[in-house]
Amino acid sequence: NNREKCILVTSLLYGMDKYPYFIYAASRGLAKTSVGAWFAVERAILYPRQQICVTAFEKPQAIEFIKRIETYSKLYPNLAREIYDLKTGINDACVEFKNGSSIRVKTNSEGGRSARFHILIVDEFALFKNRDIINKVFEPTLTNTRRPPYKALTKDQRLK
Repeated sequence: NNREKCILVTSLLYGMDKYPYFIYAASRGLAKTSVGAWFAVERAILYPRQQICVTAFEKPQAIEFIKRIETYSKLYPNLAREIYDLKTGINDACVEFKNGSSIRVKTNSEGGRSARFHILIVDEFALFKNRDIINKVFEPTLTNTRRPPYKALTKDQRLK
C-alpha cells in the first residue's frame, strides 16, 4: 500500500532528522540505502552549506548511495535544479548542491580523516564487525558544527 509506505518513509526521515544517532535495521529490499539517500538530499537542500559524509563497508556500496541520488535527479526535475555537480567515479564520488551543501563518499579506512562534516551516514552499518574506523576516524570528523550566517550578525543587524 503506497499510503503505508509514505507513512513509514516520513517517520524514518523524521527520526533521522530529530535524533543525533539513528539506526534503521531492516532486511533486504526495504530501501535502507534509498531512505538514507533521501535524508541526505533533504538535509543538503534545506540547510545551506551542510557537509555530509557517506561511508560503507565497501566503497562501491557507498558510491551506490550517490548513484541513487543521480537516479532521483533524473526522475525529479526540481531535485536536478538544486544540484550543481554530481560525480560517481570510484575516486571522486560526490554531489555538490548550488547552496553550498555537499554529499561526499569517503573510504572506510584511515584515509577518511581528511575533511570535516556535519553528518555521517554509515550505509550497511551491520557489516562492520570492527567499528574502530568509525569511532576513531569518522566520528572525530563530525566537529564541523553548523552555524547559520545570521548567527554572525549582531542583534541590531538582524533587526534591519
